[in-house]
Amino acid sequence: MTRGDFRRRRLLGWGAGIAALVAIGVGIAFSLPAGGPRIRGGSLLSWLQRLEAAGEMGHSSEAAEVIRSLDAEQMGALAEMLERDWSASPELSHRINRVLDPILQFVGIRGQWFAETDRNTYCDLALGGIRILGTNAAPMVPRLVQDLKVWNTSYPAASALSMIGGDALLPVVAMLTNTAPTGLPYRWPFACGLQAASPADAGIVVPALVQALQDPEPEVQVFATQGLKTFRGHEREFVPAILRNLGSPVSRVRLISIEILGELGWKEAIPHLQRLQSDPDPHFRDAVKVALQRLER
Repeated sequence: MTRGDFRRRRLLGWGAGIAALVAIGVGIAFSLPAGGPRIRGGSLLSWLQRLEAAGEMGHSSEAAEVIRSLDAEQMGALAEMLERDWSASPELSHRINRVLDPILQFVGIRGQWFAETDRNTYCDLALGGIRILGTNAAPMVPRLVQDLKVWNTSYPAASALSMIGGDALLPVVAMLTNTAPTGLPYRWPFACGLQAASPADAGIVVPALVQALQDPEPEVQVFATQGLKTFRGHEREFVPAILRNLGSPVSRVRLISIEILGELGWKEAIPHLQRLQSDPDPHFRDAVKVALQRLER
C-alpha cells in the first residue's frame, strides 16, 4: 500500500466516523423531549413560541388566550421547561450542536456544526408564558420556591416568582436579604430575578433591593441597582443608597450607579456626578459625561 493510499483510507475512515457521529447526534436531538402537552391542536412549546413571535401584541393574541387557559398539570409542564439548562434552546440546530460539540471537540474539530439563528431558550419562552399568567400561575409557586434553592434553577425560579408577584415575591426577597448561608455559590440570581417584578410590588421589592446595594457580593449590587430603575416614583427611597455606591471600590458597581442615575433623570445627582469628572479612569469619565448630558437637558 502506498502512502497516498494510506492517507485516502485514513481520510475516508475519519469521514465515515464523523458522518456516523452526525447521524447519532441528529437521532439523539430528534429523540429529545417533545414540546410539552398538546393544547388546542398545538404543543405547549409551539404556543409559547407563537406568543414570543407576537411581541408587544402578545397579550391579546390567541397564544396568550391558550396560555391563560392552562390547568395545574399543564403549568407543571411549563415549570419543567424552566428547570432545563438556562442556555438550552428548542431550535433543532442548537439541540444537535449540544450533542455533537463534545464529540467533535474530542476529534479536534472546533466551532458549531450547524448555524443557530433562534436565540430563545426554553427558559425565555417559559418565562414569557408566566408573564402572561401573572397571579394565575399561583399553583406553580410551591415548586418554584423549591427551585429557588437549587443553583441551576435559582434564576428562572426567582424571575418567575417575581412575575407572579405579591406574596410569591417573599421567598425571593428572603433568599436575597437573609445573611444565613443558602447553600448556593452566589446569591445574584435573586437580585437578577427581582428585575422582573412589577412596579405594583414596590413595597416588597424596593426595600430588599436597597439593602442589596450594600451586599458583600458585587454582582448582587449590580443587579439590585439595575432593578431599582423599574420603580420610578420611589427614587427618594433608593437614590441616596445609589449615590453612596458612587464611592464603591468595585468599578462595575460605580459604573452601573452612574448609568442608572442618568437614566432616572434624578437631577439632585448632578453635583455628585460633577465631582467624578476628573476621575483618573477614562471609562468613568465617559460614563459621567453621558449621565450629566441626560440630567442637564
